[in-house]
Amino acid sequence: MIIENERYKSMNEEYKIEKNVPIKGINNKNTPLTRVFSMLKIGDSFLMEGGRYVTLYSAAKRFKIKITVRKQENNQVRIWRIKWT
Repeated sequence: MIIENERYKSMNEEYKIEKNVPIKGINNKNTPLTRVFSMLKIGDSFLMEGGRYVTLYSAAKRFKIKITVRKQENNQVRIWRIKWT
């Protein structure tokens, strides 16, 4: 590996290390789901279509809140904010 001015060469490819470049799609705090989570109080709930549980739990974890999810009728799920135990 040859180091030249923060550029790295490996085989036939060259890589440049860059600092402070935001990661798109991660920690986006302006999505509908994150806006709802930011307003939820313990005991509040909301309905949403489908059941992407991993997305729900990941978003809740970013906001440091605990949720529980239950299937409802018509392919909907209800999400409650609950207290940490």
